[in-house]
Amino acid sequence: MTKWSHDAVKYDEPKRPLIDIWAEPNRYRKHADVLVAPEFLDTFLVLLKRHGVSDVQIIKKDI
Repeated sequence: MTKWSHDAVKYDEPKRPLIDIWAEPNRYRKHADVLVAPEFLDTFLVLLKRHGVSDVQIIKKDI
């Protein structure tokens, strides 16, 4: 096995989305429902704050 293929096998992990927008805001509903991967939550909150989004509600449920 070559070094490249050995490294590829070693780091071969299934990829998954970090965010998934479930519902976008509209004229009747002023908020969005977004599913965020646990490992990306802190980064996502920082990004929201940098873009002026300060009203965030986190609902933790096992979905």
